[in-house]
Amino acid sequence: MSQTTLSVYTDLRELYRPQRVWAEGRGVLLVAAHFLSGAGGGAWLLGVVLGFPLALLMGLIVVALSGLVHLGFLGRPERAWKMVLKVRSSWISRGLWSIIIFLPTGALYAAGAYGAWSTRSAFGIVMLVLSLIGMAGIFLYKGFVYAVSRAVPLWHSPVLPVQYIAVGLRGGAALALAGLPFTDATLGHNVQTWWLATSVAAVFLFLVELYTGHDDPTFAQSLRLLWQGGTRWILLVGVVIVGLILPAVLVILIYPLSLATVGLVVAGVASLVGDLCYKYCMNAAGIYVPLLQKSGPPL
Repeated sequence: MSQTTLSVYTDLRELYRPQRVWAEGRGVLLVAAHFLSGAGGGAWLLGVVLGFPLALLMGLIVVALSGLVHLGFLGRPERAWKMVLKVRSSWISRGLWSIIIFLPTGALYAAGAYGAWSTRSAFGIVMLVLSLIGMAGIFLYKGFVYAVSRAVPLWHSPVLPVQYIAVGLRGGAALALAGLPFTDATLGHNVQTWWLATSVAAVFLFLVELYTGHDDPTFAQSLRLLWQGGTRWILLVGVVIVGLILPAVLVILIYPLSLATVGLVVAGVASLVGDLCYKYCMNAAGIYVPLLQKSGPPL
């Protein structure tokens, strides 16, 4: 009997069954794909808002990589077109279509930002609008992939899609931080401010999400798994210390200096590591609503 089969039988004997499909084995690829697409979309938007061509390029590359990782998660990439056709019922399909729309139009707009043509021309504006539509779809699909999962209360939350947008914007700012020493240093304050603001928003929305689900016993079990289970050290070290405290200290210390230093590269990379760890922890802490409820005391 395989280890996977043993895990399934063991889980079925438990009242609160852990979700494993999107957190173990090939499921880790889905975690990585959602992390990459969010960070890439966030970098793209920041590049458009700040006029930061390198952020545009970084965002494109990372979103393209997320598409390849998505195909790896599907297991049979040659059959991925069947998933793409399920746009009416599948948020993963909608996400893939968003990537398909975003990549070519974003590449053409980025080419204009690097001087191939004017981004203010009619063609440049059309490419910008189409790429922003694709980017919006990339931001939306990740949260809704989880939020429609009624069987997992930790994910089935109206706050989660908004929070994942905030995490994506924070990831985009982290990518831009890592790229600052290799481009125009005058953008430093704007990128640092963007990272600080999105970090505060992501933490606040996470706390709101915890509050909205605190009365649900299955949600409480997910939190117990998050704080005390196998993910606790990933959460404490990866998310809190490496992903939040370390980059926050570096960004705040460097902020008055107006310098694009190697410290910002470290801050950006650390923040990205934290976001990846956070996505993994949220997936690994997913617990299904019990098939059978606990019986109460006899009457």
